[in-house]
Amino acid sequence: PTVDSTAITQSSTLGAGFWSFSGMGTATATIYNVEAQAYFRSAAGLIVDHPDAFHLDTWLAATDWAFESLTGYEGAKPASFIFSWSFLNGAEGASASVANLSGLQKRVLAVYDARFSVLDAMRARHDRVYGSAH
Repeated sequence: PTVDSTAITQSSTLGAGFWSFSGMGTATATIYNVEAQAYFRSAAGLIVDHPDAFHLDTWLAATDWAFESLTGYEGAKPASFIFSWSFLNGAEGASASVANLSGLQKRVLAVYDARFSVLDAMRARHDRVYGSAH
């Protein structure tokens, strides 16, 4: 895929004080199990976080994908980031099922589960401090 745009943005799900990366990409060939990943760097050049976004289904050639990372970095806005893609070539197999996932699919789903667990814990902590209506 090609990257049409990327930026560090305020997280649309976590709100003020949390930074995600977002952007737009175009598939140059049909691919699947796509991971867009960024390494956030502080003003001192240190890696402070590694958020990622996933497109698990087939991403058809010449189509766009608007992405945002699932989690966000809390703190000062990172000064910069390093971006990369990982993916599998071709279309996802029609015979793929939850019982017959590839190793990469299982790892991606495990990352999704872990990231959503972290997000759920952060939301619960926020709700305890500020109340669920905040």
